[in-house]
Amino acid sequence: MKRIETSLTVKTEMHFNTREEIFRCVLTLHILLECPPGDFPDNIREDIVNSFIEIFSQVREEGKISRKLMECMNTYLLKDGPNLGSKAMEIHRCLHDFVFRYWLTTHDRGLKNTFILYAKMQLKLIRRTEGAPLIEQLFDVIGKELDQAVGSVGTPWSEATRDDKIGPPTSSQQSLMEIAASVLYQASVNPLKASGSAKRLKREGAFDRLRDGLMKGKWLWCGAFCFLIHNYGIRIEESYITNWLKGISESLERGLWELCFVLSHSASKKYSSPTSDEADAALILLGNIILENLINTPIVPQEVWELQIFKHMPSLYVSLE
Repeated sequence: MKRIETSLTVKTEMHFNTREEIFRCVLTLHILLECPPGDFPDNIREDIVNSFIEIFSQVREEGKISRKLMECMNTYLLKDGPNLGSKAMEIHRCLHDFVFRYWLTTHDRGLKNTFILYAKMQLKLIRRTEGAPLIEQLFDVIGKELDQAVGSVGTPWSEATRDDKIGPPTSSQQSLMEIAASVLYQASVNPLKASGSAKRLKREGAFDRLRDGLMKGKWLWCGAFCFLIHNYGIRIEESYITNWLKGISESLERGLWELCFVLSHSASKKYSSPTSDEADAALILLGNIILENLINTPIVPQEVWELQIFKHMPSLYVSLE
């Protein structure tokens, strides 16, 4: 660790050979942290923490060295984190500038994954009385990332990357939703420095942001909500859950009517494409929902009901199931 620290503190520009030498040192450090010959002795714990603090105070850019250093940090927290006490917060005070500077801007998925794992472990390690700043920092950056989710209402498919298009969530996305759920829950129970009404406003601000994400149909917010209810639902006030479910209901109703108007426009034309049966089935589904009084109908224009699809039975290709 001293060798890495000394190399990073050199003010002159590092050449390729110097970087490769540092990277080899970091690889060796990672192996030592992964496979220690036993528990970390108390007499070297403070030296390890201080060295990590000094090393990360010198990290100025992303790359394979910083990514491997984050892996070293996470491995150490995993192995010795429960013994750190208040030193976990000392580590975070040094790392938070680097972590939150690159969390949203990096294109290195490996580096972002290390950030998510780091945040997940720190949430468990930092004492509740010290956790409010971390929770606020995490909620800000995670909220922005959940807002960027592809697949929400109004996002063109052509703007999505291949990995971000609709499909099963990746392990990174699942980890993000899990930590978002944890941060949302912690925001409701973690004591904040503000008191009285200010404290309540902060808590409700986080919950209102969740509701906004649900109402806009942003799927990562919906996934975070599922994890929140699954992992912490029994400990959350019923009024908040009811409010969120109303947001989901409004989002679903708005989405159904958007679909209705799009399909009605298509169905009003004489087309013979293979998708016509799908349009018929979607419109019949919407009609049945309305007949069951499951959603309000005043916003439905009369022109919709005049469509031929509602005046005769569907073709043999349409399943009423």
